[in-house]
Amino acid sequence: RMDWCVRPFSEANHAPLAGWRGDTSHAIVQLSAQPGDSVQLDAAGSRDPDGNPLSFRWRTYREAGSYRGDVAIENADSRDATLPVPPNSAGNTIHVILEVTDIGQPPLISYRRVVVSITSSQ
Repeated sequence: RMDWCVRPFSEANHAPLAGWRGDTSHAIVQLSAQPGDSVQLDAAGSRDPDGNPLSFRWRTYREAGSYRGDVAIENADSRDATLPVPPNSAGNTIHVILEVTDIGQPPLISYRRVVVSITSSQ
Protein backbone atom coordinates (compact mmCIF):
# COMPACT_ATOMS: atom_id res chain seq x y z
CA ARG A 1 0.00 0.00 0.00
CA MET A 2 2.89 2.36 0.54
CA ASP A 3 3.39 2.32 -3.24
CA TRP A 4 0.45 4.75 -3.33
CA CYS A 5 2.67 7.34 -1.62
CA VAL A 6 5.76 7.06 -3.81
CA ARG A 7 4.57 5.84 -7.22
CA PRO A 8 2.18 7.14 -9.85
CA PHE A 9 -1.38 5.71 -9.71
CA SER A 10 -0.70 3.41 -12.66
CA GLU A 11 2.29 1.76 -10.93
CA ALA A 12 0.60 0.88 -7.63
CA ASN A 13 -1.94 -1.82 -6.85
CA HIS A 14 -5.30 -0.62 -5.53
CA ALA A 15 -7.87 -2.52 -3.51
CA PRO A 16 -10.83 -3.97 -5.41
CA LEU A 17 -14.38 -2.77 -4.82
CA ALA A 18 -16.71 -5.35 -3.29
CA GLY A 19 -20.09 -4.99 -4.95
CA TRP A 20 -23.59 -6.04 -3.97
CA ARG A 21 -26.05 -6.19 -6.86
CA GLY A 22 -24.21 -3.32 -8.53
CA ASP A 23 -23.72 -1.18 -5.41
CA THR A 24 -20.06 -0.63 -4.50
CA SER A 25 -20.64 1.50 -1.41
CA HIS A 26 -19.39 0.32 1.95
CA ALA A 27 -22.92 0.06 3.36
CA ILE A 28 -23.88 -3.09 5.22
CA VAL A 29 -26.52 -4.98 3.27
CA GLN A 30 -29.65 -5.74 5.33
CA LEU A 31 -31.91 -8.59 4.15
CA SER A 32 -34.78 -10.53 5.65
CA ALA A 33 -35.67 -14.15 5.02
CA GLN A 34 -37.75 -16.95 6.47
CA PRO A 35 -36.55 -20.35 7.68
CA GLY A 36 -36.08 -22.67 4.72
CA ASP A 37 -35.52 -19.84 2.20
CA SER A 38 -32.55 -19.68 -0.15
CA VAL A 39 -30.94 -16.23 -0.16
CA GLN A 40 -29.16 -15.33 -3.39
CA LEU A 41 -25.80 -13.67 -2.73
CA ASP A 42 -24.74 -11.50 -5.65
CA ALA A 43 -21.39 -9.68 -5.88
CA ALA A 44 -22.29 -8.00 -9.19
CA GLY A 45 -20.52 -4.70 -9.63
CA SER A 46 -17.33 -5.86 -7.93
CA ARG A 47 -14.36 -4.54 -9.83
CA ASP A 48 -10.70 -3.73 -9.60
CA PRO A 49 -9.52 -0.17 -10.35
CA ASP A 50 -6.38 -1.62 -11.97
CA GLY A 51 -8.31 -4.08 -14.14
CA ASN A 52 -6.94 -7.16 -12.35
CA PRO A 53 -9.02 -10.36 -12.30
CA LEU A 54 -10.90 -11.00 -9.07
CA SER A 55 -11.61 -14.01 -6.91
CA PHE A 56 -14.57 -14.26 -4.54
CA ARG A 57 -15.22 -15.98 -1.23
CA TRP A 58 -18.43 -15.90 0.80
CA ARG A 59 -18.32 -17.05 4.43
CA THR A 60 -20.53 -16.82 7.48
CA TYR A 61 -19.36 -14.78 10.45
CA ARG A 62 -21.02 -16.82 13.18
CA GLU A 63 -19.61 -14.80 16.09
CA ALA A 64 -21.35 -11.62 14.86
CA GLY A 65 -24.78 -13.19 14.32
CA SER A 66 -27.18 -14.75 16.77
CA TYR A 67 -27.70 -18.07 14.94
CA ARG A 68 -25.16 -20.50 16.40
CA GLY A 69 -25.47 -23.40 13.98
CA ASP A 70 -23.28 -24.07 10.98
CA VAL A 71 -24.45 -22.77 7.62
CA ALA A 72 -22.74 -24.00 4.46
CA ILE A 73 -22.89 -21.43 1.66
CA GLU A 74 -23.38 -23.02 -1.76
CA ASN A 75 -20.86 -21.94 -4.46
CA ALA A 76 -18.97 -19.98 -1.80
CA ASP A 77 -16.00 -19.38 -4.12
CA SER A 78 -17.94 -17.70 -6.92
CA ARG A 79 -19.41 -14.27 -7.61
CA ASP A 80 -22.93 -15.61 -7.11
CA ALA A 81 -23.64 -17.91 -4.18
CA THR A 82 -26.61 -19.17 -2.18
CA LEU A 83 -27.23 -19.03 1.56
CA PRO A 84 -29.65 -21.80 2.63
CA VAL A 85 -31.53 -20.47 5.66
CA PRO A 86 -31.74 -23.23 8.30
CA PRO A 87 -35.26 -24.32 9.30
CA ASN A 88 -34.53 -23.72 13.01
CA SER A 89 -33.19 -20.17 12.63
CA ALA A 90 -36.32 -18.04 13.20
CA GLY A 91 -35.69 -14.92 15.24
CA ASN A 92 -31.94 -14.92 14.59
CA THR A 93 -29.46 -13.17 12.33
CA ILE A 94 -26.83 -14.66 10.07
CA HIS A 95 -23.90 -12.46 9.07
CA VAL A 96 -22.21 -13.19 5.76
CA ILE A 97 -18.89 -11.71 4.65
CA LEU A 98 -17.91 -11.29 1.00
CA GLU A 99 -14.16 -11.24 0.35
CA VAL A 100 -13.03 -9.91 -3.03
CA THR A 101 -9.33 -10.39 -3.83
CA ASP A 102 -7.33 -9.06 -6.77
CA ILE A 103 -4.17 -10.63 -8.21
CA GLY A 104 -2.05 -7.48 -8.03
CA GLN A 105 1.24 -7.18 -6.19
CA PRO A 106 0.61 -7.41 -3.36
CA PRO A 107 -2.84 -9.02 -3.62
CA LEU A 108 -5.42 -6.85 -1.87
CA ILE A 109 -8.78 -7.80 -0.35
CA SER A 110 -11.97 -5.81 0.14
CA TYR A 111 -14.92 -6.92 2.25
CA ARG A 112 -18.69 -6.47 2.28
CA ARG A 113 -21.08 -7.56 5.04
CA VAL A 114 -24.57 -8.94 4.50
CA VAL A 115 -26.85 -9.33 7.53
CA VAL A 116 -29.79 -11.68 7.08
CA SER A 117 -32.54 -11.30 9.68
CA ILE A 118 -34.64 -14.45 9.94
CA THR A 119 -38.31 -13.79 10.60
CA SER A 120 -40.75 -16.27 12.06
CA SER A 121 -42.29 -18.52 9.45
CA GLN A 122 -45.95 -17.81 8.84
